[in-house]
Amino acid sequence: RLRQSIEADGSKSVIEMAADGNCLFRSLSDQLFHDYGNDHEKIREEVSDFLEAHEEDFSVFLVLDDQDGDEDEDAADFE
Repeated sequence: RLRQSIEADGSKSVIEMAADGNCLFRSLSDQLFHDYGNDHEKIREEVSDFLEAHEEDFSVFLVLDDQDGDEDEDAADFE
């Protein structure tokens, strides 16, 4: 239904992205470069680098489960 609504007037289309864990980055790549998500690795790297460089700004959004007893985890641990 959403897809039909988006594509109804013919001015927009929905492009399928592989559901492989990279779909967010594939979608961003397609929107930025019109490349059907082919540059998703570059986008993931740039987003990860930005988040790591601004870790304090984003730390409030990251809830870590301390199962292994390592309380010193940071963004670099998730690359």
